[in-house]
Amino acid sequence: MRKVLFFEDRFQMSDLICRVPHISDHITTRLLGHEAFIMNLKTLKTYALNETAARIWCFIDSMSTVGDIIRKIESEYNVHNEKYTEDVSEIFKRFEKENLIVFEDSHV
Repeated sequence: MRKVLFFEDRFQMSDLICRVPHISDHITTRLLGHEAFIMNLKTLKTYALNETAARIWCFIDSMSTVGDIIRKIESEYNVHNEKYTEDVSEIFKRFEKENLIVFEDSHV
């Protein structure tokens, strides 16, 4: 079942880009082609990610900040504009809202 994700604004974008996302312990992921399928093992909800969201998901390594990941995605897709940065930030907010990831402050 495809889950439509909604969110509330928890962080300002400037705060968000300094945070380090971690995939939650209760999440399992399967990659299929250019998509990713995620299951929350606590709720049994499943999520299908499109190509861009799947690439973002693959860059979550518990070391890179959201800003680092945004730069990687922008470089990979050769897109550098504020609207794209906002869109990628919104994906992180949705992941967090659905408890797919948790954030840790960057200690750099």
